[in-house]
Amino acid sequence: MAENMKKKYDKYWGNYETVNPYLFVSILLQPRHKERFLRYCFVVLFGEFKANELVVKVRNNLHSLYEEYKLLYGDDVEGMDAVNDEKELEVDTEVDVRQVFDSGYIRILKDNTFVECKTEVDLYLLESCENPENESFDVLDWWKINSSKYPILSYAA
Repeated sequence: MAENMKKKYDKYWGNYETVNPYLFVSILLQPRHKERFLRYCFVVLFGEFKANELVVKVRNNLHSLYEEYKLLYGDDVEGMDAVNDEKELEVDTEVDVRQVFDSGYIRILKDNTFVECKTEVDLYLLESCENPENESFDVLDWWKINSSKYPILSYAA
């Protein structure tokens, strides 16, 4: 029985290429982690070069998902998508993540990001992460509260 379980595990989870890519997208849609946490996990598991490739794939999947939801709900939220001004966003450096992957993630959180935002996805990914230590954090409430800020993305989440 254990051998059969191991075969099924290997089939669905044994290789990152066989895992449903939208499971990784779900990490991006988690306001406490987003892209920086995903990138850090990929670096730890696969190394810097492969991590960059995987993050680009996951981000492209999120953009594709966003475009599908935009087609479905775009008329409901017309004019709320484009954010064309160049933004300077700093990640909240006051977040105490405590020993997440031996504090490597904290160093990543302290980096500043300077990027031009074009969609809700870009704006969302550049904003500060919520405090990962907040045990009462409710991701569904967060998306409900922020649905006016990210009207299409909140449907996808």
